[in-house]
Amino acid sequence: MAVADSAAHAALSVTDNASVLIEKILRMSPDIGKIYVVVKAKDTEAALKRLQNEVVDTELFKCLQEIHGKDYQSFVASKLVPVSGDIRESSVGIATELANKIAEEVDIIVNIAANTTFDERGKALYLGETISSRLGSSSDFSERKDAVLYIEAEIKLAFHCRKQPENSASFHKEMKDLGTQRAKLHGWENTYVFTKAMGEMVINAMRGQIPVVTMRPSIIESTLKDPFPGWIQGNRMMDPIIVYYGNGQMSCLLADPDCVVDVDGLHKWTNNKCIYGTKN
Repeated sequence: MAVADSAAHAALSVTDNASVLIEKILRMSPDIGKIYVVVKAKDTEAALKRLQNEVVDTELFKCLQEIHGKDYQSFVASKLVPVSGDIRESSVGIATELANKIAEEVDIIVNIAANTTFDERGKALYLGETISSRLGSSSDFSERKDAVLYIEAEIKLAFHCRKQPENSASFHKEMKDLGTQRAKLHGWENTYVFTKAMGEMVINAMRGQIPVVTMRPSIIESTLKDPFPGWIQGNRMMDPIIVYYGNGQMSCLLADPDCVVDVDGLHKWTNNKCIYGTKN
């Protein structure tokens, strides 16, 4: 990431992993310009509160706090700009005027946010509504020959299968079953990875001359060294297994002894983000 230049600006969608990237940038490149942090919140005030509680005031930023001392809060406030948004909406849910301002100022955009509910019933609908609003008529996308999956057909299928009212239990189950069925038909295990693939294809088809890097890390666990060893947030992925084994609550795991589990440290993922950003 081109963060060494004092004029550089960045835009990030905030998640646990984004917090580590923000900390890394602010600590290693304090002369960076603004970092617009997109937060799922109802308004700017709520976004600021969430950014403060879930990022700025957390243990992860203790090294930065030690570096800047009493000036820490003012330093962070001069760099981080909370933006109320929602990744499921068109233009990431950001107000048009602000979205245009960000587009003019930023040098790089990093998206790390995702809905990790594997059988989310509305993923295809959300994706379809976003694509339709950005591309206009459905025929626009069908003419793009670089899309591997016929996304338009999948979107139409999702909309046409809305037989029940959206607030009914049968509708939720119907959409979950449809999503799982379509995902497995095309070789994906669930709607989470299926719609991620669809999103990547859309981005690749729409990006024009804008350089895009798509990173697909494997299981991400705690930091090994930077900013300090062992930082992790939440209890997901392999975390429960590690915790149960460490506490002596699980002494063995039924698995193929020759199977390789691909696990990356969070610090490695963060460093790779910075490297790819710099090269592009």
